[in-house]
Amino acid sequence: FGKGDSDGDGVPDKRDHCPDHPGIIELNGCPDSDGGGIPDEKDQCTNSSGTLSMDGCPDSDGDGISDIDDPCPQKAGINGEACPDSDGDGLNDNIDNCPNEAGPKSNGGCKLADLDNDGIPNIDDKCPNETGSKEFNGCPKLPISISNFLNDYLRPKPQIELGKKISNYATSCIDISDGLLADLNHILTSSKVGASIFLDDIPTTSSINDVNAGDDYDLCFTIPAEMMDSSFYKIGEITEELGIKFNSNKGYDVSIKGFDHFKNE
Repeated sequence: FGKGDSDGDGVPDKRDHCPDHPGIIELNGCPDSDGGGIPDEKDQCTNSSGTLSMDGCPDSDGDGISDIDDPCPQKAGINGEACPDSDGDGLNDNIDNCPNEAGPKSNGGCKLADLDNDGIPNIDDKCPNETGSKEFNGCPKLPISISNFLNDYLRPKPQIELGKKISNYATSCIDISDGLLADLNHILTSSKVGASIFLDDIPTTSSINDVNAGDDYDLCFTIPAEMMDSSFYKIGEITEELGIKFNSNKGYDVSIKGFDHFKNE
């Protein structure tokens, strides 16, 4: 090949960008190991053919991110992301422990345990072994027998876990034992505020009069709006105007009653 062509590729050393490695004349004397038309010196993937825009690497899923930089090279991402979010839960597949089933980020993208498959996770389900509805906290709507009422009355379940959950942000809280409206009124009177109550949103067992029945042994509390949780029932809002204003699209009409410990019979 004559004097001055160290690698014998037909490109004189003075014009050869790779004088120590036999190459191709069209690539200024540099080799192209993968035949992709990009010299090895500029090719980050010398064993697989790619494009110049991908630095010589392939983009198998066509998402604009080369395989060498793509944690999901066989799955096209969207909106500039390398990986898709197959289950739509806000976690891309490469960081989602369960990429094919939607779940909360707090649980690694996996569904929370739901023994009865009613769509309400065990942690929020008061009847985790019975298929129920969100309206009844995961419990089925009965017809409820007298024995159910007696069982709840004689063996009430203290809401310890709920109390712990809201303890850092609840601004007031009271146990409902004298009737929902009566006990709510204790909060309002002590805080010198009023409330607008949405009667249609209050879960009841038999009728709207349950709001005055008492012996519920649940918790009535006030929290900032941004702390509202899907497991809570929002039944109203605090107002500066004193007293309780009732709202209902179903025509419910109630008055504040309940057990009075100091009333003379």
